Amino acid sequence: LFNRRGLETAGRRVIQHATKTESLASVLMVDCDRLKGINDEFGHGAGDDALRFLADTLIASTRESDVVARVGGDEFVLVLADTDVAEANRVLERVEAAFDIEMEARGYNASLSIGSAQISPDARDLRTLVARADEAMYLRKVSKRSSSLAS
Repeated sequence: LFNRRGLETAGRRVIQHATKTESLASVLMVDCDRLKGINDEFGHGAGDDALRFLADTLIASTRESDVVARVGGDEFVLVLADTDVAEANRVLERVEAAFDIEMEARGYNASLSIGSAQISPDARDLRTLVARADEAMYLRKVSKRSSSLAS
């Protein structure tokens, strides 16, 4: 698992290669929702276990050519080489399903908000792609909150 500095180095390499070879690349921003609730109710060890499970799931769901980085307390970025947005969304769905099952089994009320961005003519650098994936993740998080309030 890379940290932010590793993401900048390895992620930039993946994006530069995709740009140079005119191939695809996608970026996912992953945020663990309600981690604070796990920490408050079950203790910080439980929160750490949830983050470790998420990290392990992200690594297991990607290839060696991909980059997985923890960039904040409960935020992760994936840079997926040779991957269009449809395939990135399939990765996203596998990760979410595995995480949801495990959190429910542990009795934790946690879920993921994930946003994606694909390399395009107007987004050919890592910072832009991460910013777009972050924006998509935030919109998804807001949408989830709105739908739970409407229920």
